[in-house]
Amino acid sequence: MTRSAIVKRLDRLDVELLPEKLAVRPKHKLGFVISKRWRPRPDGNGRYELVPLDLERSKCTRTLYGDTLIEMAEIYGNADELTDEQMRQWIESFPIKVSTS
Repeated sequence: MTRSAIVKRLDRLDVELLPEKLAVRPKHKLGFVISKRWRPRPDGNGRYELVPLDLERSKCTRTLYGDTLIEMAEIYGNADELTDEQMRQWIESFPIKVSTS
């Protein structure tokens, strides 16, 4: 996944479904999507490829710091196997923690 594709995907992720208990609606949003787990290609020429997508082994944290929501998604495998909508739904399935500091 190219940097510009990641930026576009993150720009599309919006904060529509915040829990009602949050007193502050985020004015800013910062998100990161990282694909992990590369393996050597079988052709043996030194190239690597991502393993198949496994959301069970993937992680996501969502934290509200003041008026900024920070989302960090560590995708195990090839994140390109998800559509933008699937990625948004998966990230939104994680709770938002409110920072007290």
